Amino acid sequence: MISCQTVIVTSPTTTTTTPSPTTTTTTPSPSGGIYLSNTEVIAIVNHINANQEPWTSAYNDLINRANDFLSQGIQYISGDFDTGNSVHYQAAMGASHLVRDCALAYRLSGDVRYANKAVQQINAWCVNSSTRMIPRYRWVSGDNGTINITVTIPGLLYGASLLINYSGWNSSDKSTFIQWCIDFLNDNGWRAYEPCTTSQNYDSWQVAFHMALAAITDNQASVNSAVDLFKTFLVPCHQDSDGSFYRERDRTLGSRDMAIFYSLWNTKAWLLIAEAARHRGIDLYSYKNSGKGIELALD
Repeated sequence: MISCQTVIVTSPTTTTTTPSPTTTTTTPSPSGGIYLSNTEVIAIVNHINANQEPWTSAYNDLINRANDFLSQGIQYISGDFDTGNSVHYQAAMGASHLVRDCALAYRLSGDVRYANKAVQQINAWCVNSSTRMIPRYRWVSGDNGTINITVTIPGLLYGASLLINYSGWNSSDKSTFIQWCIDFLNDNGWRAYEPCTTSQNYDSWQVAFHMALAAITDNQASVNSAVDLFKTFLVPCHQDSDGSFYRERDRTLGSRDMAIFYSLWNTKAWLLIAEAARHRGIDLYSYKNSGKGIELALD
């Protein structure tokens, strides 16, 4: 039986002063992230402190978004993620954007308001027994399958990975979160990959999600599995010799030509896989299979 799904938004908190990007002197904590290393965080902070572009403008945009999140409520679903429920999709997207932006804002500014807000959202979505999403795949309704999970949750995982060493995150809650990720990675409900002749962006996003879960749980065997899927399945099955994606370039939505949208959508998943792999010492950017790969897609 499918458990009840409920989306609840709590009352907003009050936003206070925005940290100055040019006076930030915080040294980031030792932990890196799925897509961003500690060394890279320090380099970005140095660019911001020197008031260099485009880092300063990007930082200001980030802080503006994070400040908006400080005044917003916390979103969560209780039970299974209904993959055909647009409200669940929007809640997951909102939660992931909040965690990602607030975690980045904390790491770049040192302002714990952002970290605490991100932790509150992570705990609501993944930890607290009365509000957490069950970490499993279930195609509950509609026709969107598991992609509504795989395109949303990586952002939350990314933000959480930037907060692993944050002392304000209770160690017990942190351990429960990691176990939530492990349970998701080990779930036997993973959608079967399409045959090579029909595979498309659904499969790319599932590999991207698999990689993010593997990275945050430090499961090297699962990282290697995702890398192998990228090399032996996604690249040869998705890409034509000119770099385009077979089943994305002819896409339409009604009368609208959606080829560019879906091609970029698939490329984004590939880049997330490659960036997570790069932070594990694996180069997928220059990988080629019969000339095919990320470089050809970007060209």
